[in-house]
Amino acid sequence: MSRDLNSADYASETSMPQSFHPSARGFTADILSLLYESFFYLGTKLQHCLVIFATFLSARFIEPLTIYCIALFGLLSRVFGDLFHTIMCFSHYVHVSASRVKASRVTMSLVITSLTVVVISSSFYSLGLEIIVGGKSIGFVDSRADYNENRMLVEQRVSEILERPYTINQDVRFKLKIAPREKLLTANELRNMFYSQVTEMCELFVLTVDGEIVGASRDSQSLQNILDTLLGVNQAGNIKSEFMRKVAIEKKYVDASYLRSPDEIMSKLTSSIREECCHTIAPGETLDQIARDNGITKADLIALNPGINPNRLVAGKRVVTSRKLAFLPVKKIVRMEKNEQIPFETKNVDSAALYKGKTQVQVAGVAGQAKHVIDVEYLDNQEISRKTVSYTVLKQPVTKVLLVGTKTPPRTVATGTFRRPVSGGYVSSSYGYRGREFHTGVDIAVARGSKVVAADGGTVSFAGWKGNYGKLVIINHGNGMQTYYAHNSSLLVKAGQKVAKGEQIAKVGSTGRSSGPHCHFEVRVNGRHVNPWRYIK
Repeated sequence: MSRDLNSADYASETSMPQSFHPSARGFTADILSLLYESFFYLGTKLQHCLVIFATFLSARFIEPLTIYCIALFGLLSRVFGDLFHTIMCFSHYVHVSASRVKASRVTMSLVITSLTVVVISSSFYSLGLEIIVGGKSIGFVDSRADYNENRMLVEQRVSEILERPYTINQDVRFKLKIAPREKLLTANELRNMFYSQVTEMCELFVLTVDGEIVGASRDSQSLQNILDTLLGVNQAGNIKSEFMRKVAIEKKYVDASYLRSPDEIMSKLTSSIREECCHTIAPGETLDQIARDNGITKADLIALNPGINPNRLVAGKRVVTSRKLAFLPVKKIVRMEKNEQIPFETKNVDSAALYKGKTQVQVAGVAGQAKHVIDVEYLDNQEISRKTVSYTVLKQPVTKVLLVGTKTPPRTVATGTFRRPVSGGYVSSSYGYRGREFHTGVDIAVARGSKVVAADGGTVSFAGWKGNYGKLVIINHGNGMQTYYAHNSSLLVKAGQKVAKGEQIAKVGSTGRSSGPHCHFEVRVNGRHVNPWRYIK
């Protein structure tokens, strides 16, 4: 720090050697002494001025600039915390050390700035070995030991994968250089560089099932598409699906022979395998039955159980068999929505207006409608369970009201069933083809004059002669049902007359186209002849 010079100081600071004292040299000496003192005085004042100016610069510019830089480092320390924290601490220690040795502010600031530049430079640059392979630089390492250590690790891993000893041969040179830190290779980068030199291996996306490699592909999406297809990801209603074995896709270096097409991988995943299991022999069970139930041949079953006697199986004894399983079982839960009909109920109401055995619909039944949502669980496309999620009635059913007759019917009302038109006799010709002709009824041969009775109650719609039928009686039983009685010798009823079931209507004869006395009985429904035996009880 500068100070003013008093007379004593001036005398001491301007003291001259004895050879230049005025009393010793005369006038010339006085002149030289005066010039010396003048230059020495001016030099001293100039030195003081420089110190004052340097102090001013330090106080006004250098120190504030240093403080601003340190503040900036503090602000950026949120991103580069470790680096700038080190710089700030280092600068502080230098500043304290410089203060202790009472260095000038200019000197202290220059030292701090220089050291800061050195620290920052060392953060971005480092002394390392440049790796040159085949004349091409591929990066830097800290030491040759790092290079050799990672190379040996890769060789060991490649040997395990290829299942044979493998050595990486490289034309490599090392060159000591100052390198940017971003060009220093990490351990992973260095190993990947070695892996890329192995032509028998490549980095692929590998699909494994329970750790077993199924196949590999150059892109993961093709493998994921295969798994999505098996899981039914895009299947309508599929709310959950999962594999029953551990499936994984990971990127790693493997033997290049694992590279497969999507079709080959899909074929492997959808294939089946056989699993050994035990079967307890049931009483009376045969080896053929056991083999058939388990989907294997008898020869394979015997091969799985050497020493077994196929002709002497002991009930309760266990035999080894196998069953067919999917290589990759898939469990799915599919949500199904469907509209279902709700059946209507029927309510019977007695009616005195209807004859017994007769019914009449008073209110037609209408089925209701409901929305049924269920979750169906499948294992390898085989349904194993289902669970109702919701059941919503969209439309209520309408109950059917049926009137049931309670009134005793007259004998002439049809009962709905037929009896034989004659008693005894035998069937001389049945319903169906008779040579080239089709016989439309049943011929029952009995003695001439035997009773012909009504098969059921009804109204006589025709009684008279009708071509090949001869003397014919036709009875209408309602509901489109009619019965024919032909070849009679005489008729005992007339058209419009009501007859009861079992009431005599004619006598057996052989009129019309007939070869002997018999009753031709015919049943017609809505005008078409049918087999009478379907209605006779």
